[in-house]
Amino acid sequence: PQDPDLVTRTATTNRSKSTAAEVSPFSDVATNDPFYSEIKAANVKGIIQGTGQAMFSPDRSITTAEAVTILIRALGLEGLAPWPYAVTPFVDNDDIPAYARNATAVAYRIGLVQGDNRGYFKPQENLTWERASALVYRLIQYMGEDLVKDYRERFLNY
Repeated sequence: PQDPDLVTRTATTNRSKSTAAEVSPFSDVATNDPFYSEIKAANVKGIIQGTGQAMFSPDRSITTAEAVTILIRALGLEGLAPWPYAVTPFVDNDDIPAYARNATAVAYRIGLVQGDNRGYFKPQENLTWERASALVYRLIQYMGEDLVKDYRERFLNY
């Protein structure tokens, strides 16, 4: 026969261990979304911040400025920009949002981005497949060839 006091204590202990429901950092991304864990992890690490007012806008196209900012934050290189705000060599420097200016300057400095044939960056344009491909290709080149060299030159000899 079971001890009735043991059954009561076990039931009480199990009830007290109930966990609170997971809360998404973004009101438009449900915790059961297939990409929720990646979105939350990127947010916790400071790589993404959303589009404002606790929104992530997962179905909206991403701008060039947003994509460059995410990549530079993911690489951890945002600290390479002059403080507080960098000036880029692009003709449309003033069109680059303040949150993306430093990341854009770093991306230019390490060769991830370049202007068009007239010197425009076009930060507010939606990222096209063509531009995304070029950005990813340059990122792979940088990580494979220049990242180690930059690390040695900028950090070890600092």
